[in-house]
Amino acid sequence: QVKKELNLPVNVELAPHTLRRCFATYQAISGMPLPVLQKVLGHSKISTTALYIKDSDLSNLVNRKTTYIRNAKFIMKKKQQLISATEIAKLLMSFDPDREYFLDGKMLNKTEEEGYEPPTIGNFRLNKMLHICQMLHYAKYEEPLFLEDLRAYYHGAIVYPVYRGFFSFYRQSLATKEISVTKEKKNLVSKIYYYFKNYSDEYLETFSHDDPA
Repeated sequence: QVKKELNLPVNVELAPHTLRRCFATYQAISGMPLPVLQKVLGHSKISTTALYIKDSDLSNLVNRKTTYIRNAKFIMKKKQQLISATEIAKLLMSFDPDREYFLDGKMLNKTEEEGYEPPTIGNFRLNKMLHICQMLHYAKYEEPLFLEDLRAYYHGAIVYPVYRGFFSFYRQSLATKEISVTKEKKNLVSKIYYYFKNYSDEYLETFSHDDPA
């Protein structure tokens, strides 16, 4: 009721201290004498009570809280709109139904290190494409394309669930029209794939490492 009378957002949860200030301001506006309000609030000094009923300060407090909640909801909504990198991986694989680009052979030109096995050619290329798609989508729209984080790894960043599950994508028969990605995003990913597939693996690694976005 107090928040309603003061035209404050009733659906915003305020801290107890701010609520007390709302109450004090409301009672002061309603005509309650300052000494009485001091006793109600339990203040030892009347100056403290006087500070409680500064409308501008109170308004700033509430506005900051309201803005924070609004921004938090906006960020959450944005996150919910992001798609999974696995869908983008499926989309990329759907452009190569015969697996002429996303090959299943090992990258023989990559030096083996202790505890490390060179990636499959297709797995390397798929993760490079994902990295480039994420970069260029962010450069164009100022927001990421997919939800998952890129993780540092040998020869550049990877999307870990995609890297681990490469052969599950490789074995699937994927139709572009059946992938759950918007037409606009499909067009962008398609352009990126058909452009960058013409470049060498070394170029893809350098390009994504430099992150031109």
